[in-house]
Amino acid sequence: MASESTPPPMTAKQVLHLIAQHLAKTGMAETRFCREAVNDPRLIGDLRDGRQPRRATTARVLACIKRIEAAPAPVVEPSPRPVAARPPATVRLLTLIECYCHATGLGLSAFGELVAGDPSFVARLYRGRRPQERTSERVRNFIASEARA
Repeated sequence: MASESTPPPMTAKQVLHLIAQHLAKTGMAETRFCREAVNDPRLIGDLRDGRQPRRATTARVLACIKRIEAAPAPVVEPSPRPVAARPPATVRLLTLIECYCHATGLGLSAFGELVAGDPSFVARLYRGRRPQERTSERVRNFIASEARA
């Protein structure tokens, strides 16, 4: 029987699922998480290739997730880029995205990946790229649907 400090045995698939949920929520890179959790940047790749996690590894992964989730949400600083130089529609969209990400703790890259399938989507908006109207609509619909959920 597993003690309170040792988690029950978990399969590689279960551990990968936990890590994937955590990474989606935080926007953290896989290798960064693996280094912080077990000091092995190849952990996820090894698990995908069939490595079975030991109980100690699982315990370290769970402890790292718990520690990161318990930390206070990062403070999002206002954009240092001159927002006034952008078209008003882009400014409104960036403001909406920043507010959503600040409220949820989701990273801008993770947001871009979720909504536009491109982690650099928000960075491109900051650099002056104008989004297509259907992409802007997708962003607004995503945020509205998350607000209802």
